Amino acid sequence: MPSVFICYSHEDEEWRDRLLKYLNPLNLDKQIVWSDLDLEPGDIWDEKIKEVLPKVTLAVVLVSQTLLNSTYVRNEELPRLLKRFEEKAVRIIPLFVEYADVDNVPFYYTNEQGVRKTFYLNQSQSPSNNSPDQPLYNLLKPEQDKILLSVAQTLRSLIKKDKQKVEPNPTPSPPTKPEENLDITLELALTDEQMSTGTRERILTERGSITVTIPAGVSLGDRIPVIGKGKLEPVTQRRGDLYLLITERDEEIGNIEEKAPKNSNFTEDLGNGITLDMVYIQGGSFMMGSNEYKREQPIHRVELKEFYLSKYPITQAQYQAIMGPNPSRFQGVNNPVERVSWYDAQEFCEQLSAKTGKQYKLPSEAQWEYACRAGSDGKWCFGDDESKLKDYARYGKNSNAQTHPVGEKEPNQWGLYDMHGNVWEWCADSWHNNYKKAPTDGSAWLKDGNDNRSPLRGGSWAGIPDYCRSASRNNNIRRVDRYYDVIGFRVVCGFGRTL
Repeated sequence: MPSVFICYSHEDEEWRDRLLKYLNPLNLDKQIVWSDLDLEPGDIWDEKIKEVLPKVTLAVVLVSQTLLNSTYVRNEELPRLLKRFEEKAVRIIPLFVEYADVDNVPFYYTNEQGVRKTFYLNQSQSPSNNSPDQPLYNLLKPEQDKILLSVAQTLRSLIKKDKQKVEPNPTPSPPTKPEENLDITLELALTDEQMSTGTRERILTERGSITVTIPAGVSLGDRIPVIGKGKLEPVTQRRGDLYLLITERDEEIGNIEEKAPKNSNFTEDLGNGITLDMVYIQGGSFMMGSNEYKREQPIHRVELKEFYLSKYPITQAQYQAIMGPNPSRFQGVNNPVERVSWYDAQEFCEQLSAKTGKQYKLPSEAQWEYACRAGSDGKWCFGDDESKLKDYARYGKNSNAQTHPVGEKEPNQWGLYDMHGNVWEWCADSWHNNYKKAPTDGSAWLKDGNDNRSPLRGGSWAGIPDYCRSASRNNNIRRVDRYYDVIGFRVVCGFGRTL
């Protein structure tokens, strides 16, 4: 059962990730700290939140003005936490990450007696050196890290106290000697392959590691007698049994063949016969950027988690199913929607998320380029041969000066259509003139950029081949502009919140 819940706005994901870095030692089995990064592909986000909130005993709230403005946080997430807070079932720790008007923005909830109560986020004790007047954003990075570490240490101490209340301290057992028989209780789920064939795994504690053989057919909770190899000092005791966590596979010993995740594409039903096809994109790394232009430099390695990306640019039929009016110049139900601003695309994602219960948003630049390249390091997804572009893209030479129905040209290696040409596609990031200090984890780059513009990717029906390159970036259009018939978008569905 998770003990810690992180409440935040999607625009504060950077702060969430930095806090999680210090919480990871608490969370080797992903059972102590819960954030929506733990969602599985296709999980219904709202339902999972409702399932987790009644179980947590600690909640860290990353306070920013964006969080105060979040309808979901105000109406759903915090009221549930505050109700349990009044019952003394959960502690709330506000962490002020940016300036926010906490003095004038109340949160409301209804207690068990049906009384409507009011709560301000500055009512709970925040970490030392952190306050609404001195948020993390206003500090230098070393000071920020010091406070984040302090929060993690506080949580560790509170979790330890909670466990002591639940069960008495057992009599300590003497340290286990190397080569000694151990009874290990399995706490981490194995794959079907592991369960059926038996594997060798490396098991880690805070002070040592040991390699053991997991017999075939074991289940969670099974006690496994094994021979220890290497130094191991057990540090977690419970009722006399040694509890250890399987945290990584020992490839050299086990010689276990890694299998790529099964393709799990899915289709969203938008009603009235309109569907949205989502393509599974396996996580991995790639070299982002090019040396063609300064705005595409420096080339840098990016590591991404798995996600889903819409198979085609959003069509006019899909846009109308979610938003109503069709703003496009070149009418056609299967043509990509165009004449949409960045804000229109964001609203589409919010409405789609509300309709489906999943998290939809615009892709980050890194996600877009990674998906476009589909493993290719050439100028286009198919390599460097410009003569092949006509097979993959609608652009200036073959578009007849208009958009065309999506999917008419060849897909890239990952089954995505129209990544080159037809319409430029909005990305979530703020515009930056180059990639210096760009994130390397695939996240949208929202800090210290031009918030009036966002990157456009892929080229369009009116463009030259150079604009259709995988690394090409365009910032000629402001976020508010919605009258350009060369601008569209596609959506990503994955991990983390959108509301």
